[in-house]
Amino acid sequence: MMETTVSSSPNNLFCLIRKEWVKQTPEECVRQKTLSSLLTLGYPASLIVVERKIAQLPHLVAQNQKLPNRRIDIVAYQAKGASPLLIVECKVKPISSAQLRQTLGYNFYIGAKALLLASTNEMQIVDCKGDVISCFRNIPSYQDLCSLFDGCIIKHNKN
Repeated sequence: MMETTVSSSPNNLFCLIRKEWVKQTPEECVRQKTLSSLLTLGYPASLIVVERKIAQLPHLVAQNQKLPNRRIDIVAYQAKGASPLLIVECKVKPISSAQLRQTLGYNFYIGAKALLLASTNEMQIVDCKGDVISCFRNIPSYQDLCSLFDGCIIKHNKN
């Protein structure tokens, strides 16, 4: 099992994805627990982006469009230069329909194939194929999620 955080004090965590010390907050603890799960399930660290503005995501940087000034918790890509496979929204409070709406709003711009809603005590992954949303009980491994969407292109109207 891969360890993703090392605590030097009660107030800091080391994030192996960002390669820096971050303040230990309840939401950051959820984020680090989720990252640990993703890494354990085979998601390559080199294809994960953490705490980045939507306009700074690798696949959106070159686009000349107005993007919201919002930060996304975690994005996992299928391959370098490819579209996002999974976006993750981390919250301390239990998963709610408001959290799902927020994440779907982010995904309007990001275009991920699946969403992961993570809170202190639960995780829920949502498959977004066109207008169909179905839920999975467990987070699929990286290989299984890639296989699930092989050849699947999601079209978004970004007008």
